[in-house]
Amino acid sequence: MKIPKPELLTPYRRIFLPEPAVYSGTPNSELVPGSLYPEWVPNDHCFAFDRNGMCHIFGITHPLTSCRAIHAGEEQLFHAAAKAEFLLTGEPFRDCGNLLPPADRPGEPAARNQHRRPVLVRAIEQEHIRMKLDGRTVKSEADILRALHDVETGHEEFAVLSQADLDFIQTAGGELEYRDSTGQFRVADAPVSAEMIQKAFLSYYRGDGGCRIMFQWELLPAAPAFLQNIKRLLFGK
Repeated sequence: MKIPKPELLTPYRRIFLPEPAVYSGTPNSELVPGSLYPEWVPNDHCFAFDRNGMCHIFGITHPLTSCRAIHAGEEQLFHAAAKAEFLLTGEPFRDCGNLLPPADRPGEPAARNQHRRPVLVRAIEQEHIRMKLDGRTVKSEADILRALHDVETGHEEFAVLSQADLDFIQTAGGELEYRDSTGQFRVADAPVSAEMIQKAFLSYYRGDGGCRIMFQWELLPAAPAFLQNIKRLLFGK
């Protein structure tokens, strides 16, 4: 079997440049705790999307050292953030400061001061209980698929999947909008297929952030009539 060779298909773009920071790990042959180091090296990392439209990176980091001590000082995690559309806009990630030095992990053996690749696991069930579909509590993904089928077949005019503070994703068939703390957006290239609308709603429900980067979104200048629909559903107004 031929194993595919990795290729760089687009120009290389650096999305995160760490800021100078104080080293808060344990001393070693090249690093002194409490000293300011101008260059830091991001290592193994993971991405996470929040419900406010932001993408976060968490990963291992350490001050730049010689090759002899290339993994020395990997005792903190870096945190960087950017809007979830960074892949489309080219927006760089901003440094949010380093996390979890040994002093913030009391009780761990000294041999475990060095971090390994972080992995984030979200408790989906806890967040789902706060979500509503057309004013009703969502119990499962099947509820969402049924509502979208009703819109597609003309039995309902629209479907709105919402959470606190009037954040929502909605469709009236063939179009798609979402609202978060940064504004209200609409998919630029309509009509949107029923399959893609389903994927967007399920992504929003799962909280994985995919719905924000699978389309080209345009900011709406003002909230349209859909906002009145969700106010009526949630507050009876």
